Amino acid sequence: YHCLILIYHNSRRIAVSPEIGFAVSQGLPPARAAGSTLLPLRSPENFFPLGIYGAPIEALPGLKAAGFNAVQTYTREAGFLKQFIARAHGLGLKVLIPPPEWEDPKTLHAFLDDVKASQAILAWYLADEPEGRGIAPASIWRWRQFLRAHTPFPGAVALVRAERAQDYAPATDILMIDTYPIPRMPLTWLSDSLEEARQWAGGRPVWAVIQAFDWSDVPLKDDPRAWGRYPTYEEGRCLSYLAVVHGAEGLFYYTFEGEGEKSGSEEYLLHWNNVKKVVAELRSIYPLLCASLAEMPRMHVDRSEVHWAVKEVRAGETEDLIEQGRYLIAVNTVDKPLTAAFTIPAVFDDKVRVLFEERT
Repeated sequence: YHCLILIYHNSRRIAVSPEIGFAVSQGLPPARAAGSTLLPLRSPENFFPLGIYGAPIEALPGLKAAGFNAVQTYTREAGFLKQFIARAHGLGLKVLIPPPEWEDPKTLHAFLDDVKASQAILAWYLADEPEGRGIAPASIWRWRQFLRAHTPFPGAVALVRAERAQDYAPATDILMIDTYPIPRMPLTWLSDSLEEARQWAGGRPVWAVIQAFDWSDVPLKDDPRAWGRYPTYEEGRCLSYLAVVHGAEGLFYYTFEGEGEKSGSEEYLLHWNNVKKVVAELRSIYPLLCASLAEMPRMHVDRSEVHWAVKEVRAGETEDLIEQGRYLIAVNTVDKPLTAAFTIPAVFDDKVRVLFEERT
């Protein structure tokens, strides 16, 4: 187990201890069979997930063609999951799946034995916003330990409250942040949340969940959320690059609505085309997504609204998609054009080429 000591004064947090590990000697049943060990994690190398939530099996070919390389489902029925995994594998897609429903341990063990050698499973989806549903980190950790004893796949947890990453990070292998700002919050809510989550992640990968839905499609009993709307193309593109700039190691779009009530509407078709356009652009620079952020201590920009990062694609990493070299990714986070001045060290040439635009 892992714990943190939090100290408050008049409801204000004033101190946080380092993460402390300890073992329970008795009292709780083991999370895995006595004497068993955790299997080594198996994660694909040089893989940056460009995924989408809520993908039905019949939509997988179209999602693959659109540029997605990973798909998620909430369905836990074991038979469906096997079909989902098999279809995705045939298309070269990775899957993010929940643990299956099970009636007895034998059923669960049989399923895990069947899928543990799969090349299609990206991660187990252990919990969706558990901090808002009363699911304790210890409960998630025990599931993760059990699954890690039987399969080599990491576990992932999605949080909307990034400050709770300090509580849930020790229970999982991957943190996902699903803040959905449009239209009532600034787009930088996502980047701020990613930065906070990374502080508590302890080196674990952090993936961003990008808003691709209309809040009015998920009304509350006392609030129809009539103010909701789909993100524009510019907003979806901004959120995607903002996540990359702030260290996200994967993007999942929430959510696929191809079978929803609005799926045939002009509004939805425009939105879905916008999502596919952003994903296609990201796929065209895929080696850049896989590259690590470069340290550039002597570089800065004179506008705080512009978020930026530098990545370097080396020889042998281009996949014949882009040229090797250093790339500056600059993101304007406001809805108007800006003029910004960058102070750039000599690692760049005097002129830089702007991708997707015919100018330098």
